[in-house]
Amino acid sequence: MITKNPVSFPDGDPRKRMEAYLRRVLDGATVAVSVVSAKTERQAKNILTDLDAVDRGLTRASVDHQVFVQATKVTGYVFDGAAHGKYVELGRAGVESDPTTDPRAGKAAWPPVQAIMEWAARNARKIAIAGRTPSGRARRAADAAIRSFAFLVGRKIYRHGIKPRPHLQPAQDLVAPEMPRIMADAIKARTQGLSA
Repeated sequence: MITKNPVSFPDGDPRKRMEAYLRRVLDGATVAVSVVSAKTERQAKNILTDLDAVDRGLTRASVDHQVFVQATKVTGYVFDGAAHGKYVELGRAGVESDPTTDPRAGKAAWPPVQAIMEWAARNARKIAIAGRTPSGRARRAADAAIRSFAFLVGRKIYRHGIKPRPHLQPAQDLVAPEMPRIMADAIKARTQGLSA
């Protein structure tokens, strides 16, 4: 004969305690991934500034991060949302790239000449498209000179590509050693005083 004896747990139902503990661990992991993602984003922006790869700041301003929380998983993404951001990070292969040595080799599309013209117009004095005066000041460039210059720059990019100026991967590499400590500290702070 089997008798049903009620079982009592002095500290409460262990399943509920375990669920509460796991929720706290997930909360700590979410905080840690958010901190790491934000640090990586800041580092990527600093790298772009240090590379002197900033014209109007669109690429730097488009570096962002997002954190996604699922039932038992937390994922953080740091990304460059600018249309030209991939060319800054990975470079751009030209048609003369050697496919045996360059994994990105292949026929690249002609770059947008209008965008190059806008860049050249903004930097006409620095580049001195129309040459310099005897005193060293940049001459004012006419629209035809800017258009011609933009075509030449576009042709060079088409033929030879652009060297990469990575900022996302180096930022991740700089922050990666801190990840275990940040994760451990965040989870410890959230689970302080709880036992599984």
